[in-house]
Amino acid sequence: MIRIISYTRLLILVLSVGVLFGCNSDIVEQKRQAESRYIRINGYPKGFSEVEVSTRSGKNEFETKLSTLYMLIFDANGQLVDVPQFIASGVPDFLIDTHSPSFVNHDQQALRQCDIFLVGNLNNGDLAGIRSLTELYNFEVEATTIHPDADPSFKGLVMIGQTQEKVDLSLARPSTSNNIQDIFMVSIYAKVVVNLQIRPEEHLPGNDQSFRMISWEVVNAPRYATLGAPDATDETAPSHGDKIPSSPSGLYSGSNPVGVSQSLSYTFYMLEHKRNKLNTVNYPEGIDEMSKQRFKPKFVNEDTDAAYMIINGIYVDHQLVTHETTYKLYLGANAVDDFYILRDNQYNNNITIKGVTSNSGYDESTVSFDARVTVNSGPVVVSVKRDTQLDCHYEVRPLDIYITPGYTVNVAVDPAAQNWIGLDRETIADGKVVKRDYFTTNLISTLPKSYGPFTSDFRVWAYFDENTSTSDRIGKIIFTYIETATGDQTVLTYTFLQKGLFEVAYNGHTYYIEFHEEYLHNFDPNDPFNNKTDGMFWGLDGMQLSHRRDAFKYDGILSNSITNNIKSLLRELDPQFYLYDFYTPRDEATVGTNGVTINERAGHAFTSDIVATAGIGPLKLNETAGSAVEYCYNKNKRNAAGIVSEIKWYLPAIDEIEDIVMGAYGTFTDFQNKYYWSSQPAYDYYTYHYRGLGGLNSGDGNFFNDNLYSARATKIDYQSSVYNTVKSGMSDYLIKFNFRRPSIFEAVTWGNPREEINPVTPVDDPGKQLRTNINRIRCVYRAN
Repeated sequence: MIRIISYTRLLILVLSVGVLFGCNSDIVEQKRQAESRYIRINGYPKGFSEVEVSTRSGKNEFETKLSTLYMLIFDANGQLVDVPQFIASGVPDFLIDTHSPSFVNHDQQALRQCDIFLVGNLNNGDLAGIRSLTELYNFEVEATTIHPDADPSFKGLVMIGQTQEKVDLSLARPSTSNNIQDIFMVSIYAKVVVNLQIRPEEHLPGNDQSFRMISWEVVNAPRYATLGAPDATDETAPSHGDKIPSSPSGLYSGSNPVGVSQSLSYTFYMLEHKRNKLNTVNYPEGIDEMSKQRFKPKFVNEDTDAAYMIINGIYVDHQLVTHETTYKLYLGANAVDDFYILRDNQYNNNITIKGVTSNSGYDESTVSFDARVTVNSGPVVVSVKRDTQLDCHYEVRPLDIYITPGYTVNVAVDPAAQNWIGLDRETIADGKVVKRDYFTTNLISTLPKSYGPFTSDFRVWAYFDENTSTSDRIGKIIFTYIETATGDQTVLTYTFLQKGLFEVAYNGHTYYIEFHEEYLHNFDPNDPFNNKTDGMFWGLDGMQLSHRRDAFKYDGILSNSITNNIKSLLRELDPQFYLYDFYTPRDEATVGTNGVTINERAGHAFTSDIVATAGIGPLKLNETAGSAVEYCYNKNKRNAAGIVSEIKWYLPAIDEIEDIVMGAYGTFTDFQNKYYWSSQPAYDYYTYHYRGLGGLNSGDGNFFNDNLYSARATKIDYQSSVYNTVKSGMSDYLIKFNFRRPSIFEAVTWGNPREEINPVTPVDDPGKQLRTNINRIRCVYRAN
C-alpha cells in the first residue's frame, strides 16, 4: 500500500511538470506499458584531454564543478521539444516523462530521433529563447580567461554534452528501450598548464639562480565562444572588436622565487581559439627540432590575433646579475608552428630557464633565455655562454655587450688572471670582430688585457690558455659602466670557471683527459638557433692509413727469397695490401703475434701517423675538424704559421679509451651508453698457407689490412652485474689465401683454396663502427 501511494504521488508530479529533475526516489512500475515511459538523464562532467601527453589528467574539482544545469531536447528536425529545463542546484539528474502533454502533442515521427543536451554553469534565462538546435550551437558564451585561484566563488566552467545516439521519445517507444541515458559533458574551455623550472647550464659555487614571476597576462584570448564547436579547419574570430576588455585578460602576482631544480606550475582556462600560420620560416641549416620553437613567432604577424602569454619576472643568473624578463609564449598544440587552442584539451607548456643567451635570429637587438624572451637588465647587458664550462685545453669565447645610450663601458681582465686570459677585438672580417686564425703558443702574453671606453654595442673575444694542472681555476673579467650625465659608476664582475685535467687511473696506467665535450654545446650568443650535435664522425672514409709492408710472418720471417718475392706478387694482385699496424695486445688471443711488433697504448703515435698519412694541416679556429683525430689534434697550440710543433693532445688508442671509460664511468655516465672513438681503424684478418718446391718450406701465417670504412670504438657494457667494455674492431671472418710454386720454372701463383679450411660467416664486434657513425670523443693530454 505504501508503494502504491508513492507511485501515485510521483505520477501526479510528472503529469503536472512533464520533467522531473534532482529526484532519487525509486519508481515502481506495475505495468509493462509504463516501463518505457520514463527516461532518466544523468550528466557527468569529464576532465580535460591532454595534448601530446601520454597520461590523462585527473579530474579536478574546479573543472567538474556544476552550479547550474540546463536540459534541452531536440527532435529529428532540430526543433525544441517542450521548453529548456533549468535547475539551480547543478545536480546532473533529470527524469523525462514521454507521456506528458509536451510530448504527446508533439510530432510523434520527429520524436523517434531525438537529441538530448545538457549545458552546465549558465545563468537562469540564458537559454530561455532557444527554439532550435542551430540556435543552441550558435549561442555565444561570454567569459574572460579564468585562473582557478582568482575567484574561489566561480560557479564553474561552461560545459555541454549530448546523448551519444538518437533517443526515441515517442509514444511508440519500444518497451525494451534503455531507460537511463548517460551524457558526458565537456568544457567549451581549453586548459593551459605552464610549468616553469630552472635547470642552468652554468654553475658557480654559492651562486644559485632564481626566477620570480611578477605577473602574467593572456593576449588575444577571445571573450566569446559558441556552445557548438566550430569546424575543425575554420579559424575562430579573435573576439568581438567592440567587446575586447581594456584590462589584461589574466593577471597573477606574488609567486615565490623558483630556485635551481625547483618548479612553478600554474593553470588558466581560456575559450577555444584557432588561428592559421601566415608566414613560411626558413630555418638555419642543421637546426635541431628543439631549437625550432625559437622561431614560432615568425609564423604569425603581430596583428594576426594568435593567442600568446606574456610572463613578466625577475631572473637572477649564476653571476648574481639581475635580469628583468618578459617571456612571450605563443599557445598551441606544439611549440613550433601550431596556433590552435581547442576546447576540452589540456595544453602543457614546459619552460626551462637554462641561462641568458642571445635572441639573434628573431630580434638581434635583445638577449634572452629563449627567442620569446626580452631581457632588460639595466643600462648594460653582457651576453656570454657557458662561462663556467671552460675546459682544460685552450678556449675562446665571444662576449657581447649591449649598451643603452648615455653610458660608456670599459672591459678588463682581473689582474690575478692576466697570465691566462687575454682579450681581442682587432681581427676584423666583413666588418665583424672575429676570432684569430690560430691559438699560438705565446698568444696570451701578446693579447691586450683591457678595452674601452665604448658607447655602443660591441663584441670582444676572450682567450683562455690551457690548464695543464689537475686543479680547477677561476678568472674574472670586469665590466665597468659609467652614466655620462651623472658620472655614476657601476661594476659588473663575470667569473669564469676552467676545469683542470681530469685524471683517470686504471689497469696500472694513468691518463689525463678533457672534462667537457664541446661539440655537444654552442658557445656563440649570436647563434640563431642554439644548435648542437650528439657527437662526431670518425672521418677519413675510404682512406688507407696503414703503411708498413712486412706482412708475411710465421715462426719468424717468411722471406722473399723463399717465397720468390711473394709479397711483391701479392701487392700486384691486391694493390691495397698493407700490414695493419694499429692493433693492441687485447687482440693477441685472436690474431696471434707471429713476430709482429705489438703496439701498446700508442694513441699518441697513432694520432701522429694519421695526421701525417692523411695530410692534416693547419686548421683555423673558425674551421671545423674533418675527423676525430683532427678534432683532438686541433686542441694543440700552434705557431704563427699554424703548425703544431709538439703534439700534446691526441685521440686515444683502443686500449687507452677502454681504460678511460672503465676508470671513469662513475663520473661520466655517457661512458656507459655512448660509443667513444679510438684512433685506430678497424681491420680485416687474413690467413695464408704456402707450399714451396716439393712441398718444402710450407707454413701458415696471418696478416691484416685496414677496413677502409670502419674504425674502432668502445663503451661500457653491463652484463651479469659486471661492467666491462664491448669488444671492438675484430671480425672472425678469415679471408684465406693459398700460394704454391709447382716447379722451379714456375712463379708463385694463387692456388685453390685450402679444402680443409671452411669459410666462416662474418660476425663483427659491436665496436667495429662505420667511420660515418656519430660517436663521442674524449681527448687525452700527454703530460710528459
